[in-house]
Amino acid sequence: MDTLKLAPGSVAVRDDRLVIVSEVKENGGFVVRDLVTSNASPASADELSAMPHPVQDRSQLASAAALTRSSAKQWERAQLRVSCVIDVLTRSGPSLEAFAAVVRERKVADRTLQRWVASYRSSPTVSALLDPWWGVQAGAKRLDLKVEAVIRRAIDELYLTRPKSSYVVVHEEIQRRCEIEGLAVPSLNALIRRIRGLDPWIVAHRQLGREEATRKLGAKPGSLQASAPLAIVQIDHTLVDVHVVDDIHRKSIGRPWITLAIDVSTRCVVGFHLSLEPPSTESVAACITHACLPKDRWLAALGVDARWPIWGLPHILHADNAKEFKTEALSKGCSDWAIKMVWRPVGKPHYGGHIERLIGTLMGRVHLLPGTTMSNSVKKGRYRSEESANLTLRELESWIALEICERYHLHSHRAIAKAPLDAWQDWFATRGHAPAIPGDRDKFKLTFLPIIRRTMRPGGIYFMNIQYWDNVLTAIAPMQSIVLLRYDPNDLSRLYALDANGRYWSIPYADLRQPSITLAEAKVSLAARKDHEKGRRQDHRMFERALNQRKVVKEAATKTKSARRKQQRTTESALQAINPNPPPPPTKIDFNKPAPDYGVEIWVTRR
Repeated sequence: MDTLKLAPGSVAVRDDRLVIVSEVKENGGFVVRDLVTSNASPASADELSAMPHPVQDRSQLASAAALTRSSAKQWERAQLRVSCVIDVLTRSGPSLEAFAAVVRERKVADRTLQRWVASYRSSPTVSALLDPWWGVQAGAKRLDLKVEAVIRRAIDELYLTRPKSSYVVVHEEIQRRCEIEGLAVPSLNALIRRIRGLDPWIVAHRQLGREEATRKLGAKPGSLQASAPLAIVQIDHTLVDVHVVDDIHRKSIGRPWITLAIDVSTRCVVGFHLSLEPPSTESVAACITHACLPKDRWLAALGVDARWPIWGLPHILHADNAKEFKTEALSKGCSDWAIKMVWRPVGKPHYGGHIERLIGTLMGRVHLLPGTTMSNSVKKGRYRSEESANLTLRELESWIALEICERYHLHSHRAIAKAPLDAWQDWFATRGHAPAIPGDRDKFKLTFLPIIRRTMRPGGIYFMNIQYWDNVLTAIAPMQSIVLLRYDPNDLSRLYALDANGRYWSIPYADLRQPSITLAEAKVSLAARKDHEKGRRQDHRMFERALNQRKVVKEAATKTKSARRKQQRTTESALQAINPNPPPPPTKIDFNKPAPDYGVEIWVTRR
């Protein structure tokens, strides 16, 4: 997937105008210059996005189409191909001997292995090595194999050495060798792309030696060591030690869950997600999205006046073995954004020590809030947590944001002997650029949502007994074909269909009058169908049941804690939904009455 590197000289889009980054400030801000007017002005990362790209080449289209149709077995086969490519690089760099050894041991044709390596370098994702659904395309652009061999030998002999040669020196040697053999000289950019596609572990091992590479990039037994910000990000959940109240009656609705992500190198909190729902794929997706994207607009929406200049795509996402960290959506989303998922060894919780210590630190501060449960019943004593609670979920979210930005990030951390925010900013200040962000942020948010596959039918797409339709569906897929879709559990008013070009299209309800409902409401409504309704689609009845259930919960909210919690979940789902423009509320239509006259002008053409 495309990312936007925010460094001096980078071209980006701001308010539909092309700008160039002229300065990266230490506080996480930027100075940009309009390419037409040459006017310079300050900007935040939230305001900048990548330039739109033209339609990809046929190999990329085949990869997107293959992702739609890929089964678990096909995905596993693609992962084995990636392991073959990595095996080539981990032998002794991209040398001819490494290729020959892998071809011999893996029993793969040399030409096939060459193609896998080229595909992986072009797009280092698992989906790039899926079987193209229309087969191998003739005329695909690639360098001559002899030129590729010259490049590999030059990289192996000049770049993967101590001391290493610069890009220019390696390219000059490639140019000399190609001219001797009568071959076309590749560009400097072609060389740089191949070098950047090398495994960083192999590069460090060849250039620094085994001991230094292990010290900088490796993990020591029983702990994780990261050499740079975003090298390793740990993520985990916990039940917050405080009761919250609902927005309307200000009565206790129980304890919320929080999902936290921490950067191992700098100890900075890169993101979090607060929810009344237990840990799930959706909470993981929300936390990853919050961690990777700039947070200025989110802080402004909360009304929090604080700085949190931390964002970027992690190289490794480290988690425990819970089922929400091993879903298809998370696995494929991480693969396509070049994020490597690593799980803790079973039975060794100390491998997650960084995130566990962060949770302990944050919960220690939470114990000062009204409504706290403390860490145990002994410390709690006779304190009545539920009766003392007075913070809503949004107010608790604001408090946690301030706690992270104004206290945790600014105080010296014993493990790194400096404040986490200083460690983060010092590292990027010495390199003159900011962390890369996803080029298409809307697509990034969708990438980690749950996946479903449905057959395209004359009536459109059906999910949870709801009919979805948009004219774009006929262009995305022919009838009876399989369509890959993603959905937002907080808002089922639309699905997101993937086309062959890798773009997601919003597909709304076929009946636009129906209200937005959550996945949980849809499940309850379906379960409540009467026996004589089973086997028949009745969209309007399902929506009526969901709205009636909301009404019952609202009336009961003053009586029971569970009802207040359920009502607050509906409110939170609306706030967290990706779709900012839900459909209008439904209107009842009496089809026994004639259609009203809306005063339309009638034009009569006389001949």
